[in-house]
Amino acid sequence: MFDVLAEAGREFMELDLTGNPLSDRAYYEVVPAVRDRVEDLRVSGEGEWKLTRRLYAAGLPFDYYRNNHGYWLCRPGLEHTDHPGADHLGIGPDELEAVLDRDPSVIPGMFPVYDVSGNPVGG
Repeated sequence: MFDVLAEAGREFMELDLTGNPLSDRAYYEVVPAVRDRVEDLRVSGEGEWKLTRRLYAAGLPFDYYRNNHGYWLCRPGLEHTDHPGADHLGIGPDELEAVLDRDPSVIPGMFPVYDVSGNPVGG
């Protein structure tokens, strides 16, 4: 899928792949091949990328990433939530790893539930 990025003649000023469940080939071969050609290339660190891959392998289409404010678990896309910009849970990598080891099926329940007005239900 990301092979198009490695094609000669492709110019990108900015490319944000943070939190994506890139294949091994994309992460280890394609991303390094385009690094010199993309002015602003953002990719998850290897630890966050591996946790995202574990989430997807467990049947959970959620992303895990790190930014200046910490580590975040998110459920992207409107097929998972009406509030994709709000559904980012702060969770450290060791804690997420432990949940994945113990019982990955609890992860969807960690996210807030919203009422029809878009307000979080419960507390």
